[in-house]
Amino acid sequence: MQVEKLITLFILQQHVHRSNRRIQTTPMNAWTANWHEQGLLPRLPQEPDRFRLDFLPFKILGIQREGLELFGMFYRSEHLQKMKNCGVRKVTVKYDPTDIRTVHFSADDRIYYGARAEHYPRYPLAHHEWKELIRRRKERLNQNLQTPDPATAHNFKKQILAEAAKPRRATQKPFDRSFCAGVDIRNLHRRASAFNRGGEQ
Repeated sequence: MQVEKLITLFILQQHVHRSNRRIQTTPMNAWTANWHEQGLLPRLPQEPDRFRLDFLPFKILGIQREGLELFGMFYRSEHLQKMKNCGVRKVTVKYDPTDIRTVHFSADDRIYYGARAEHYPRYPLAHHEWKELIRRRKERLNQNLQTPDPATAHNFKKQILAEAAKPRRATQKPFDRSFCAGVDIRNLHRRASAFNRGGEQ
């Protein structure tokens, strides 16, 4: 809005109220004198708001379940929900680039309704300002993905050291108790003798 005011002041000071060599007066005086000569008054629009809407950029958007999606956020309105319930699928959406907190939509290009953004800031938000906010948010996200959080990295390091300090368990199966227990050698001698006698027979 501040930029608009500066541009308007510049036009008024440098053109409208500045004397012109060709017409020998200021454009504002020439315009006023012309209307006085005709005995008429300039015709002003009956609906200034609607007159302003005619000069705004527009898009044709489909009505989604969440509302109208524009600039990466959704706009919602009771009238929009009613249109959706009546079977309206697409609407004409007009927006002011200097303040995208609200948009205006219509199904017939005659009656327009307002819809508010899901993220409605307190102060006017221009389109270029919103794009800059999104760009900074993406940069911060990429930085967080590339550079781990120090606290998270420290905890992960502690977890690795704790796992390494744990005693390792044997991976082989334990020996059978029969091999560890004592065996009477006389029993082994009797078994060998019986085996030999069987072989001789």
